[in-house]
This record gives sequence, structure tokens and C-alpha cells, in this order.
Amino acid sequence: MHLAFLALVWLAWAVVADAKDKPRDSTIVNCEVVAFQEYSAANLALLQASIPLTVEGVLAQRRLEERYCIKVAQCDLAANSPQSPLFPIVFGSVVSGCLNDIAKDRSNLSK
Repeated sequence: MHLAFLALVWLAWAVVADAKDKPRDSTIVNCEVVAFQEYSAANLALLQASIPLTVEGVLAQRRLEERYCIKVAQCDLAANSPQSPLFPIVFGSVVSGCLNDIAKDRSNLSK
């Protein structure tokens, strides 16, 4: 059972890695641009409303990041079948990668 799970995770990772090497469809790019514009506007409003940044503001910002990353994953995987048994793993990998990218960006800004 454990080996089968690892094989599924590896396969999902391979699908995500393969997708990053392919040329990007303009529909996907446009979807991601809209998602980023909405995220940026909401994040700016949140930051302006929470000066200084409170615990509630930090939590609201995290929820905003999660919604943004879910939207990015929906954009990226719109052409894939949600009925596929690997879809939840791939979807989760894309969301997780997006959240990790945001955390890295935040870390780089604080240096």
C-alpha cells in the first residue's frame, strides 16, 4: 500500500513537472493574470486596512493567498479531467507549489 502511494505521488509529480516544460496556452496565462490582478488588489486593500498588521490581518492574508493559489491551480488544470484519479494529487501539488513560491518571495523580501 505504501509503495503504491509513493508511485502515485511520483506520477503526479512527473505530470506537474512535464506541464512546466510545455508552452503555456494563452487562455491559461490570461486566467492567471486575472487571478494575480484580483489577488494584488485584495492584498493591497488588506495591507492598507491592517496597518500595523494584526494577527487577524496575517490570517486574512494567508486565506487570500490560499484562494489565489486555488485559482491558479484551476487555471492551470482547466483542461484536465477532475474525474481522473490523479487529479486531486496534481491539484494539491500545484496549490502547494504556489504557496511555497509565495513564501519564498516573502522570505526574499525580508532579506
